[in-house]
Amino acid sequence: MEIQEKFLNELANKLGSKRKVARAIMDTLEISQDSCYRRTRGETQFSIEEMMKLCLRYHISFDTLIAAPNKNQIFFTKRDLTEFDYSFSKYMADILEEFQKIGSLTDVKLTIASQDLPLFKLFNFPQLTRFKFYFWSQHVVHKKDKIGERFKFENLSSEVWNLANNIHIAYAKVSSDEILNPDTLKGLVREIAAHYHNGGFDEKPTALKLLNSVRKLVDHMEEECNEAQKKIIGHDPLEKDNYRCYLNRSYIPDNTVLVETKEYTSVFLTHNVMNFLNTNNSKYIDDTKLTITGFKRNSDLISGKNEEIRKRFFNGIRSFIDLTEEELD
Repeated sequence: MEIQEKFLNELANKLGSKRKVARAIMDTLEISQDSCYRRTRGETQFSIEEMMKLCLRYHISFDTLIAAPNKNQIFFTKRDLTEFDYSFSKYMADILEEFQKIGSLTDVKLTIASQDLPLFKLFNFPQLTRFKFYFWSQHVVHKKDKIGERFKFENLSSEVWNLANNIHIAYAKVSSDEILNPDTLKGLVREIAAHYHNGGFDEKPTALKLLNSVRKLVDHMEEECNEAQKKIIGHDPLEKDNYRCYLNRSYIPDNTVLVETKEYTSVFLTHNVMNFLNTNNSKYIDDTKLTITGFKRNSDLISGKNEEIRKRFFNGIRSFIDLTEEELD
């Protein structure tokens, strides 16, 4: 496949639709429709400068276009919250952009294997969302103006909260298979407890209120599993029968999101706690599918069935929260 054809396919994957390619090229290169179509038909080659502009604008690695096939050579796009000019608002906007792109496609399915609960699962609970951002700013991103600052119950900025709501709505509309593991949610409980023991709260009741919010999150997740559908608190389900939840019997080492649509397939991985990598590499995607198949084989479906296993799992999380509360000095 020629470089130009490979590039056009990569651009279509990034945009989520071949129909959007021409407009993206015209807007980025500031060329006419006729000039654009000559390039998309292969009658005119992109110049090096044009290819550079498009690759930079749409985060496409030029290396992937010129490299010889190598099953051990994988290229990823990085979204890194530790970058100097990358904010929580930009972080959320990027997540929303991905969900909106996914939601515009056909036959969409997400598969999420979770070592830790994905951020958007917290969006029904504003203070848990705020604590997660706060904890990251203290211990992961190391923002100089935040280190040492104690957590307080304050509202998220309207910009961040609007983004969170829109992400949650987009997520709730998409069909997904989600694989939890026995420690899912316990990490969040441990973060709250550790921050309390490190003097990160003004008073004990603040930590207790957060732990109670986690308990409410557990109740909400159990309700979603009972009904096999995603729910936004205070609203009717946006879609029915679009949620299948599995409980893995052992351990999931990281957070992996597999996006499958009629138009393209992609994998997102977390790294350094809350940053993420993305690739459309077909070999890596096939390997990921095999891994997820293995996770499912070692899991029990707990949404809509297996009530005993489901109750044991969620009650175990509640008991862990109770024990953590007792251990707070």
